[in-house]
Amino acid sequence: MVAAWQSLLPQSSSFWAVQCAPGFTCASKLTSFPLGHDGVYHQEHGVKSMEPSDPDRFRNWLQTYEVGCPARGKITPAGKCKDNGDPAEEQGFCYSAQGFEAGPGMPCQEPEDCLCVKAATPNGKLSLSHRHLENEEGQELQEGTYQVQEVSKCGTCEDLSFDRSHCEECENCVFKTKMLEGELVEGCWAKDGGSMRRRQLRGEADRIFLHGLPVQRKDLTVVPHYKMWDPEEAFDPTGDEDSPEVEDQLALAPLQGTRMPYQSRREPLSRDSWVALYKDVAPRVQKAMDQVVKETIDAGTKASSIRCEDKLGKVLGEDIPGKIEKAAAMKNACPGSGLLENNPWSPRNAFLFSPDASWRPQFWGT
Repeated sequence: MVAAWQSLLPQSSSFWAVQCAPGFTCASKLTSFPLGHDGVYHQEHGVKSMEPSDPDRFRNWLQTYEVGCPARGKITPAGKCKDNGDPAEEQGFCYSAQGFEAGPGMPCQEPEDCLCVKAATPNGKLSLSHRHLENEEGQELQEGTYQVQEVSKCGTCEDLSFDRSHCEECENCVFKTKMLEGELVEGCWAKDGGSMRRRQLRGEADRIFLHGLPVQRKDLTVVPHYKMWDPEEAFDPTGDEDSPEVEDQLALAPLQGTRMPYQSRREPLSRDSWVALYKDVAPRVQKAMDQVVKETIDAGTKASSIRCEDKLGKVLGEDIPGKIEKAAAMKNACPGSGLLENNPWSPRNAFLFSPDASWRPQFWGT
């Protein structure tokens, strides 16, 4: 029988989970992970590809990454790579833009295999006249100097109980023997007993950005991924699967109506996966856009009679700011409206070079 205290310690291993900080996106190296970082991760760990499949396109092959890293979890019906807390050998790995599994025996074995990068405003590459984007027949590459998050393994001291050297490198951790339920247990423990971590989880303590570590800067080539909005995306509850909170969330989900772009939980997709899925999603997007256009026009015809609030400040009637925000959010996420523009929700010119040249998306006139 396993003692209760043993559940406080991780399995005997030196791997660790890395979460990308807000504003950073996980990207993994193409020498270690072939193109197409979508869905379930199947590749054998440690396999390297030192020669590019397209030398003309991937000129900086050894420093070329693609968005998406192998992380412990399963793909949910909503398209999210989600860790349910089970061991990695039970739930497997899937590609995530939020983090990765690192260490011996894990997909990201080497320090450079997976990185958390801030790709929103990279500095352009000198050889490209400071441009940072190449687009050849719809295939995009982003090149330039990126901020790279330094990996910290000190967030949860207990995770380092089988790695004493790393535990002793963390200022907030101490490797020692302590009494748990009448037994002496050797491990890595938080110096403050874990009070700071508990306060952070409750939102009662400040979080130090990047754990106070400086960001690095690296010249990288990145294959981007793209967001996909599906108005009928499956609801993905938060919390433990069998908790009362999840049951309540699932019960209320049908009452929420159309899933808005900012409610989407789907992982960003590679260009090919985005194009393939869009053919299924497009009719649902068109239907949602037609409905919001109709509602907006109807609201405009009675604009003079709509009351926003009365003299006492009590909100009455229509939520005008909410209607405007909803329509604007849907238009901005509408994939077809930005194929020839800088729309982050869609690959530029994706359909001009689609294998099915006869198929074209509709462009919404909103």
